[in-house]
Amino acid sequence: MGVTPIEQAVPRTRAAAVVDVGAALLCAALVLLCLALIASTGDLGQFSHAEWRVGRNLALAGCYLAAGIVVRGRSRRLAPLARCLFAVSATMGLFAVSVMLERTTSALGGIEGMGEHVHIGWFRLIMGVSVLGMHGTQAVLPLWFPDGTSPGRAWRLAVLAMAGVYVVYLAPIAWYGPRSANPKWSTWDVAERHDWWRLMTEPVVWMPRLFAVAVLVWLVLRTYRATGLTRRRLTVMLVCYGVYWAIQIGDKVQDIGEDGDPAYWVYLLMLGPASGALAFATLTTVLADDLTGLDRVLRPLLVTVGLTLGLFYCYRGLYAILNTLPGRSEEVNAAFASGVAVLALRPAAGMLLRVVDLLLYGRRAKPYEMLRALSDELSHRVPADDVARSVVDTVVERLCMPAAVLEAHTRHGARELARAGGTGVDEGPWHLVELRHRGEDVGRLTVRLRPGQRSLDANDRAVLDVLGDHLGPLVQAIGLREELRAGRERIVAAREEERRRLRRDLHDGLGPALAGIRLRLETAADVFLADGPREQVGRLIDAAEEDTAHSITEVRRLVDGLRPPDLDERGLPEALRRLALRMPDSVRVETRLPDPGELPELAAACEVAAYRIAAEALINVAKHAGASAVVLSLRVDDESLVLEITDNGTGPGPVERPGGVGLGSMTERAEETGGNLRIGPRPDGVPGTRVLALLPTQLM
Repeated sequence: MGVTPIEQAVPRTRAAAVVDVGAALLCAALVLLCLALIASTGDLGQFSHAEWRVGRNLALAGCYLAAGIVVRGRSRRLAPLARCLFAVSATMGLFAVSVMLERTTSALGGIEGMGEHVHIGWFRLIMGVSVLGMHGTQAVLPLWFPDGTSPGRAWRLAVLAMAGVYVVYLAPIAWYGPRSANPKWSTWDVAERHDWWRLMTEPVVWMPRLFAVAVLVWLVLRTYRATGLTRRRLTVMLVCYGVYWAIQIGDKVQDIGEDGDPAYWVYLLMLGPASGALAFATLTTVLADDLTGLDRVLRPLLVTVGLTLGLFYCYRGLYAILNTLPGRSEEVNAAFASGVAVLALRPAAGMLLRVVDLLLYGRRAKPYEMLRALSDELSHRVPADDVARSVVDTVVERLCMPAAVLEAHTRHGARELARAGGTGVDEGPWHLVELRHRGEDVGRLTVRLRPGQRSLDANDRAVLDVLGDHLGPLVQAIGLREELRAGRERIVAAREEERRRLRRDLHDGLGPALAGIRLRLETAADVFLADGPREQVGRLIDAAEEDTAHSITEVRRLVDGLRPPDLDERGLPEALRRLALRMPDSVRVETRLPDPGELPELAAACEVAAYRIAAEALINVAKHAGASAVVLSLRVDDESLVLEITDNGTGPGPVERPGGVGLGSMTERAEETGGNLRIGPRPDGVPGTRVLALLPTQLM
């Protein structure tokens, strides 16, 4: 029986886990060994000032070790990234051990201790491996960031080539060092023996720095092409990695610390936090699902570090240039360079803040430019039908939001006006911005949060709130336009439905009845002309008379469906009075109606609207209100026909845009004529409901 792929993968997985555990234990052992060397001296205080770089590297080794353990525990896919973190931790721990070996060797100017038992050659080899390893491992760290995916073949070959150069460079040290009997042997002995090795030293020092420059360019390209959470993670790594290697390269370019200006501890102080930030960025960006808090910390940190480095290099460069001029004292040059650096502080801070914002936030770093651009676009170039689409497109593009949806509130519910970006509502959390105009909710703007965010930061919320203030009147206008369009569609649909109903009734009801009448009359005529029985002729004529009466009734039914007949036969007040008489006996109806002659000539549509609204309101009172009394009144105020129905039942509360089917039809009938309808509690404080319709007496 063959071995399955899963069975083959289990030993490899176990072997990889053993390797990872072994790497972590090695890092921990180096840290413990360094602590043992420190404890063996019996004087812990000296390493807090004379050799505090031991403490710095020891702390960094612990940071990278902890980051590697946490990253490895996060996912098995992140094992390559965790191993790289273990390698950085091991080299830093090894460096701290090598420094302690030097300081516990009396022949090298230290105190007598455990270093006496280590051959000078091995000590020099350990120091070389640790220094080159620290630079090399930190240079290749981003290649496996952020998901542990192996880099491309070209990068793997470049890493192997750099490792091969290191082996070649360290080989003479490993060969001559352990064989030397000189207790103060150093690598200068190798340089004197081999010119190629001496010439190789400077390129080896610069190799990880140039490699880091190439990685930085690669990171920039990856960040530009990435999206969402991956892009934010790469941005953080790019910034921390760039700061660290900017200090490293600046050290070699200007040879910081050669003349004590600045002191060597200043360089180490800058380099330690930068390296620690690299470990911190690797850990937090891999683990964090929400990088908003990290942005808040990273922004001022980057500005501070950038100002410190920039002003220092400005001072150092200007000071060096002034010292080349004849007839100038160093004190005057230093004072002048310091003054220029101080004057440059404020503009440099503003410029650096804008650069950092663009780096972290992209185009959304200038949100109010987005508002101006949107205002200009809406004012001059966007057709009315594309306004909503332009709004959501601008939000998605300018604020870098994954998706945005703009909705308007209508009396039929929320109506989506436009959508941009992703379409899945479950793809991430959403942020809602309620749009208001004159105290009324007119719509809402919904934006999906960026990957890695649980909530928007203060800047984004402020911009969206300002945008919402501007969108309120706009969305209300769009909502009214959409309601008008929907109303027209409903009118057309209702008209066509009414035509179809009339055709069906005429075709299925009146048409066959008339055809039957014709057939009976023709048969009666034939019987009469043939001198047939008069009784048969009479029966046919009677049947035709009955069909005619039925057809007349059907015609009246169709006509009554088009317009209430009471309006034409008796007028609106009497039609409303007859409606009141149809109420059940349990409800007492009081009518306050004018005489027909007291009303002005009303438009036919207004009469029908008033009659239908009154009929629907009385039906609601009888069925739902539980009222015992209702008042139906009609009057004319200025150019409006005022219809009011009040009851003492338990009706709906204040509703400006009713959503029920019956109430909605009442509102539509009022608004179709240019009027409006209000439904709410009675104004006199008595329990009950008032329906108030204001209708124009004439239509344009």
